[in-house]
Amino acid sequence: MKRFVGIDLGTSSVKVVVTDECGHVERMATRSYNISEPVPQWREIDPMIWWKATAEASREILEGYPASEIAGVGVTGQMHTLVCLDERDVPVCPAIMWNDLRSAELVSDARTALADAGESYLARIISTGSPALSLAWIKANRPDVFSRIRTIVIAPDWIVKCLSGAIGTDWCEASTSSLFDLEKGIWSTTACKSLGVPLHILPEIQSADSIVGGVTKMAGEASGIPAGTPVIRGTGDNPASAIPTGCFGERVPVISLGTSGVLMYSLPGSIRAKWGKSVLFSESSGSLSTLIQLTIQTCGNAVDWLTREMLRCPDYDLEDARANDILYDTDRLIFYPFLNGDKTLYGDSSIRGAFVGISLETSRSDLQRAVMEGISMGFRQLLEHVDESGSWGEIRVVGGGAHSDLWMQILSSVLSKQIVRLTGVKGAAQGAAMIAASAVRGIDLVTILQELGKQEEAFEPNQQAVSMYERKYGAFLELHDAVGTLGAREFNR
Repeated sequence: MKRFVGIDLGTSSVKVVVTDECGHVERMATRSYNISEPVPQWREIDPMIWWKATAEASREILEGYPASEIAGVGVTGQMHTLVCLDERDVPVCPAIMWNDLRSAELVSDARTALADAGESYLARIISTGSPALSLAWIKANRPDVFSRIRTIVIAPDWIVKCLSGAIGTDWCEASTSSLFDLEKGIWSTTACKSLGVPLHILPEIQSADSIVGGVTKMAGEASGIPAGTPVIRGTGDNPASAIPTGCFGERVPVISLGTSGVLMYSLPGSIRAKWGKSVLFSESSGSLSTLIQLTIQTCGNAVDWLTREMLRCPDYDLEDARANDILYDTDRLIFYPFLNGDKTLYGDSSIRGAFVGISLETSRSDLQRAVMEGISMGFRQLLEHVDESGSWGEIRVVGGGAHSDLWMQILSSVLSKQIVRLTGVKGAAQGAAMIAASAVRGIDLVTILQELGKQEEAFEPNQQAVSMYERKYGAFLELHDAVGTLGAREFNR
């Protein structure tokens, strides 16, 4: 049987999987790395650290597999993170991460410039950490570095380059760069001119299933992936994560309870979303879908922050067993989840979160449960902006938070919808391997998804809990004006 390697270059670690030709994950390995913060709010990393970690994880996972069985390698990873290359395809500076905030002071002027040039959609989505704004920052603050840039790629594209030597990007990374014309399907000359970005440094755009070359001898020796193995272009981590869920093939909405919380759904063709960000995904040449993603920036990281940092709990289990009952009432306690701003509904990085309704009787379990409830209500707010007719009867859920039965029950009751937990989905690396299998085998992803099969578990809303959360949700919606904007105010020292 043929095997496929999937590489997911994450923010703090790389995950590498081996799957069979139907997408079932057989092995998994990870390697962690640290992001540098040389100046407060800067987040960057030497791209070679990524390659070293990827090669180590690949060598570990492929041990024992005959070289003849490894049929292809697909790559995915963090979107937006910018890698600038010189004329020898060597990085000219550290990669600027998607969560870097150094360009915050440029956002307003960039939005104005794009809006004045007629790029209203790009004016709405451009934000700190986007490739366009990171390039604008380099030009304004490091002109010596900017002058050496001959091309740019996004983080997973860099791993493709390390494996095969090929330079390029896919439709996902292009469409989320704030430099792309969604209607024409090409790089936007207007956006580039408005932001001072030379059009010639932008890479070729390819479909996700493009076989860009083979693993080089040097890369093979470093990674253990046999030299000559086909390397597939791949895509960003959000489309890759959506592939095993059926979000594209079956057009079912999906919630990912990861470090951030993401609500995503797909539509055929190229769509400018009114709410959220449009991420284009081209499975193959001539095929185009739009993955629309709406984000709550604090999700799993809020759970970690409360449990580990604030409460110093040894694990995520609730101390009070009663709090695991779906009808347990935390009274007026509400968690407002925007701990580090919002990019989707308010477009305001200064919004802050809060616990409201704390009393002397509030327990650690109450706080932990309130976080799950508050994030769930944040998803309901997103849902009401994009599913105005209420036609979505089922929502599939993946990510680390999906392991909690309680959270699934809460989410189902807050949304008043059936929640389907997908237990067979292993994330973006699995999606990248499935793209590789599709390219090498010459079949579409829908067929591979059918071969993969489904492992799922359904949660139905509890009607008493629905009524309880209906009352709380009304108060939740008022919190933006009451406490959410406190972070934007100036306080006398």
